[in-house]
Amino acid sequence: MTTELDTLISQLALARTAAEKAREVVRLMTRNFQESPEFVAAAAVSVGCGANEAALDAALRDYAVKQYGVDDNKHPHEKVEIKIFPVVKLVKDKIGDLREWLFTNLRPGLKLDEARCIDFAKKGDIPAEFYESYSEPRVQIASKL
Repeated sequence: MTTELDTLISQLALARTAAEKAREVVRLMTRNFQESPEFVAAAAVSVGCGANEAALDAALRDYAVKQYGVDDNKHPHEKVEIKIFPVVKLVKDKIGDLREWLFTNLRPGLKLDEARCIDFAKKGDIPAEFYESYSEPRVQIASKL
C-alpha cells in the first residue's frame, strides 16, 4: 500500500513539474510573440481602429440626437433607433428640505440614498420641487452593420 502511495505521489510531483515547465514555456512564447514587430504593428492598428470606431460612434449618436430634436423621428435609419429614457436628478440646494420631507413623509428614504430617492421620485412618491425630471433620447445602433 505504501509503495503504491509513494508511486502516486512521485507521479504527481513529476506531473506538477512538467505542468509548471509547460506554463513557463507558454509565458515565454507569449512574451516573445507580443514583442515581435508584427504583433506591435497589429496592436497599434487595433488601437487606431478602436479610436476611429469610438469617434464615428459618438458622431453618429450626436447626429441622431440632433436630428431627433429637429423632426422627432425615432427611427432615422433602419439600423438606428432613438429611445427616450426618463432622467431624474435631485435638486442639490434642496437636500436639507428633502431630508425634512422624508423624515415626515417617507421614513425608508430617510437615509439619503440618492439612487433610492430617484426611484421614489420616478414613482411620484416625492414632491416635484425636490427633483428635476426630463426625458433623454438615447441612440441604439444595430451591432450588425
